[in-house]
Amino acid sequence: MNKKKKVLAVILSMSIFVCNLKQTSAIETEFNKNISIKNINESFKVDENLEINANAFVRFFGVKYSTKSFISFADNVKKGSFVSFDRTDDGEFDHNGFVTHTIRKKGESRRKVKYLDTNLTYKDFKLAQHSNRYNEWTSVGKKNHWETLKQRFPKIKFVIVN
Repeated sequence: MNKKKKVLAVILSMSIFVCNLKQTSAIETEFNKNISIKNINESFKVDENLEINANAFVRFFGVKYSTKSFISFADNVKKGSFVSFDRTDDGEFDHNGFVTHTIRKKGESRRKVKYLDTNLTYKDFKLAQHSNRYNEWTSVGKKNHWETLKQRFPKIKFVIVN
């Protein structure tokens, strides 16, 4: 498979993802109920010789920032960031998402929220991902789950993609 074809396949897969994100801002509630797009964290075939998945996406575009701390990660994401995580820090990225919001109301600064059952806080952000937790604030722990990943996967690494 030549490099040009691989690049086009990655762009195609992310175009599907981004197009669906644009729909979210216009009809977010209805879209959350009727989502019918492929899960980005699942591999899918563009053709019989090329597999595109979360790991291929991160490898192609590269890592801009990485940390094992969810609080540091949250403090560094910006609206428009593609993000990912590697559950076991084995170099294989397991799931991707896209930061859709960092501020709840226009003119408001980023909201700090309590991190789990600690006295620590982090900067909240809204994350779109291809799952049943499609576009939720990280502080809605029972829906989004990103803030609880460190508890389930102690070796996890969070990254912001270039």
